[in-house]
Amino acid sequence: MTWTHMKHALLTFLIILSLFLSYNLILTGTQSNTSSSSGNTQAPVLIDRTLSEVFSPNQVVLHEAFSDPQIASMAEAEALINTSYANMTFRGVESPEPFTKANYQQLLQGDDWVEFVFNAQIPFGLFENGFEDLPSDYEDRTFSRVLFNLNEPNWVLFYNMNEEIVYGIQDVTITNDVIEAFRDSEEIAYTPAEALDLGQIVYVPKEAVTVPYRNYLVESLPNSLYTNMFFVDTPFSDPANNSEEWRYYDYTQEVTINDKLHVLTYFSERTNLDEITLSERLSGSFEELNRVENWTEKSQYQAYDPETHEATFQRYLEGLPVFSPEQYETTTLVTYVKAGVKKLQVPLRIIQTPITSDEFTEKKLESGQELVSRLKAIGVEASKIEDLEIGLTWKENEEEPRLINYEPAWYVKLVGDSQWYDADRYIELQGEEFNGL
Repeated sequence: MTWTHMKHALLTFLIILSLFLSYNLILTGTQSNTSSSSGNTQAPVLIDRTLSEVFSPNQVVLHEAFSDPQIASMAEAEALINTSYANMTFRGVESPEPFTKANYQQLLQGDDWVEFVFNAQIPFGLFENGFEDLPSDYEDRTFSRVLFNLNEPNWVLFYNMNEEIVYGIQDVTITNDVIEAFRDSEEIAYTPAEALDLGQIVYVPKEAVTVPYRNYLVESLPNSLYTNMFFVDTPFSDPANNSEEWRYYDYTQEVTINDKLHVLTYFSERTNLDEITLSERLSGSFEELNRVENWTEKSQYQAYDPETHEATFQRYLEGLPVFSPEQYETTTLVTYVKAGVKKLQVPLRIIQTPITSDEFTEKKLESGQELVSRLKAIGVEASKIEDLEIGLTWKENEEEPRLINYEPAWYVKLVGDSQWYDADRYIELQGEEFNGL
């Protein structure tokens, strides 16, 4: 038997094993969510998410006085982040003070800090258990970074970089040395970084980095597990336009499942007339995410659109965000109003079994500064770059449709644009336009 035959035999065995595990997950979910007299309204969620996990920072940065910053490995820091949330209490959020990006950089360069960097603005009211005596008019005030001073444990700052304002805290309680642990832990690897002054201050690796591929078998759960969640009674159903898409509906709501895109969309007739706070919208969106998202690794808050009230939650794999061209496979979108969920989009395929591949092993990525230089070369000004991030691209395997190769890549987000773009692809397409090709 040749090595090629052996690989195919092994892959076949893993697929059968994955199907067996999927059946057991489905069976367990069905047994634990039996219908009551009012109907089944639960989904067989495979992982119980916490608020601190979903609304956690996308970066932890270690600053030591007069030294280059260092970026923590998020896969290794995740457990400590969750622990730190449970060991912090803040009382007395002070009135905001003007604090420019230059002030921010100067502060970090002159002392020792641990910094939490968030992808999107976080309202104070979302973590009501962490903030004691929070005034009601502060619930929807937001921050995007938290600074913990390592030499003065009571010195914690909440910074809104978009508005360039900072909030101090009158009384800080942090137990079990959880912040010092980010510096002292031998279990967290750090990468030398530099701070780039772009649309905001962005931390990127100072040198080129090598990132491994991830390769997984994926599986879709049966449609019935989701339709049972949304409908108390048996819904009407029919194929919508073609055999690849099914529509389930009653008089007030509709579920569409696209078997080609492996995505579920939900729409309800719920009105959006009553105003609720941003904290309430995000809390309700989190509850819905917990109800429908079966991705077995982290799903993290990525963005919020104040015009549509849509919250975006990004799938992560081993500490890195996962992207796809249309984001069908990698984001859950939730629009929450006072009466409940109005709109929902959730990907249906989930990872099952990791696969070792001789072909897809690792990829070398350029430094952040080198990427910015390439973007400038096609006419993208530094001030127009809102963020840069190393992520994983969801790529279908040509030989085995159930095998996904997650390829490392740089991603770029531009000011005023909610989308993340594969940087190489963006540079290729925009470069042709820039050069008149």
